Amino acid sequence: MFNGCTSLADYIQRHQQDGVLWKADKLLANIENPIIKNDRVEDIARTLAHIPKPVAREAYAKQIGKQYNISWPTFKKLIDDFIAIHKRSDEIKVRKNKVNTLEGDPTRWPFFIEQIALNKDSEEVFKGVEIDLEKFIALLASFGFTRYETGNTPNSKEDSFAFVRLDGNVIRNVSRQQIIDFIENFIRKEYNFEKCHYVDSSILLNKFYKGMKTLFNKDLFARVRTDQPIIINKDTPANTYFYFRNGFVTVTRSSITMQPYEEMNGSVWDTQMLDRDFKLIDLDAPEREAEKYPKGVFADFCWQISGHNVNRFQSLCSIIGYLLHDFYEYKLKAVLLTDSSLSEASEGRTGKTLFAKCLGYVRSYTEINGKDFDSGNKNKYEDVTLGTQVVHLNDVKTRGRFKFDFEDVFNDVTEGMIVNAKYMTPFRQFAKMIISTNKTLNIIGASQRDRIIEFEMSDFFGEDRSPHQYYGQWFGRDWDETEWSLFDNFICFCAQLFLKEGLIMPETINLEARKLMNHTATEFIDFMSDCREVIERTGKPFENYRFNGTMTTTTSFEDFEFDKRQLYEYFLQTNTDFKSWLTSKKFNTWLHQYAELHLKIKHPRDWRSNGAGYIQFRPDPEK
Repeated sequence: MFNGCTSLADYIQRHQQDGVLWKADKLLANIENPIIKNDRVEDIARTLAHIPKPVAREAYAKQIGKQYNISWPTFKKLIDDFIAIHKRSDEIKVRKNKVNTLEGDPTRWPFFIEQIALNKDSEEVFKGVEIDLEKFIALLASFGFTRYETGNTPNSKEDSFAFVRLDGNVIRNVSRQQIIDFIENFIRKEYNFEKCHYVDSSILLNKFYKGMKTLFNKDLFARVRTDQPIIINKDTPANTYFYFRNGFVTVTRSSITMQPYEEMNGSVWDTQMLDRDFKLIDLDAPEREAEKYPKGVFADFCWQISGHNVNRFQSLCSIIGYLLHDFYEYKLKAVLLTDSSLSEASEGRTGKTLFAKCLGYVRSYTEINGKDFDSGNKNKYEDVTLGTQVVHLNDVKTRGRFKFDFEDVFNDVTEGMIVNAKYMTPFRQFAKMIISTNKTLNIIGASQRDRIIEFEMSDFFGEDRSPHQYYGQWFGRDWDETEWSLFDNFICFCAQLFLKEGLIMPETINLEARKLMNHTATEFIDFMSDCREVIERTGKPFENYRFNGTMTTTTSFEDFEFDKRQLYEYFLQTNTDFKSWLTSKKFNTWLHQYAELHLKIKHPRDWRSNGAGYIQFRPDPEK
């Protein structure tokens, strides 16, 4: 039974292995890929950091390092780093938000006074009811209502604040009207009037109704506050958190773990809580390979919109991880989703909106109609709440009255959005921003380019093939427990990829060509192509082109020194529809866009000589 051993104890004695060395062998034996080896060495270092005796820990480390060719200084530093993390973790205590409590039962709390007098016959006469404001504030605080500081906003002389309610691990944004409704319901249905001689719910409510402006004014409510600042659990540079019914998930560069809410600091906005359980699964498990969509339909959807390109898929996964990282103390960027088709028609339907909405399944998501988005309207972000984490400007217009200009929201991306909503004091909210459009945006200047990442959706989905038709289901609505689990685990994979690699820039499909089409004209692009062809054949861009005394002929398009005025006039002569609106200044902008987008030259030579302007499609050595 025990392969020649006399007993189970004898079997164990003969076959037992050192657990640390066994784990090292399982993880590191025959591993050649340096990326995989790095992750597994980190895993071993984390294990060794838990060994309390330093001599034993160092002996294990040196043996493993020598056997698997790991640099000792690097290995030692990793172990020391994990030891430091463990020490900090032991020192950190979980901090919870505490609701002020009453010294008594809230349903019998004496927050009002019956005013009673004696008449000339020494009989009691009920004169009315008076609210004890101090005890009324204490009552509100005992229900978790409190003031929450939201920081300064433009044109504000004092700190802005909002009203919230703490309820266990959850914090909810509440309006003045909601507080009034709560108190009204409490008085009508819960308060115990047994010890009152004259006052009942009707009399007390009438008192509140008559004193509405006094008892429910903003300044009085602002006196309701906790003894300590409110703690909101938020992502850190190294961690991304997701909040499920059965606990919260912590994603780091090297691990994905589930923890009970008792171990979480502070509170979570109610809009960030997910009404489902989380189950950690291995997306790469061999048994999943037989499934039609081994990693789930959303992961497959991301593969399709990436154009079946590994780099673009990894880039999209890192973009997902960035958008879901509820952290804002690094270089913030907007994510632009646009189509990749070279067709001039704005067809859309490539999956941009569906992609963004799916992020709303794990983050607090606000979608704003981009077609009538007015950057000058102070209420443009009125649907954003204190818990909003992702804002989507959906289908912004690239021309007309509400033409979208990225410059107008630049500060909203980098400095937070100023939210003006009904019944609320204006506040600043940081959130990751998605912008979607069928066309391209004219991103001007290095500062704008540095604050946006542009991702082209492949044309896999379109008018003739929608995700619903392809997958035979509605995302979210038709998912069962298994599909939700696959989705959540794929999301965690994306979050981890971003923490490991940062934002991975996507390879482009037709982005530059589409930008040139969208922001110049097809007639102009054809005109420049014709000029190249004629120059290479005749040494000048068109038959009547005039050379000045310093210019020399050449059959190289890039070396030719173009007189911009002659080009402009000849373009209008051959394209008369543009005469009514195309200025020479606009034409010059087109020439520079042609250089950058078509020829990959950001700063072509552009100069004046003898009163004439010239351009050469060679990089300007002085820029």
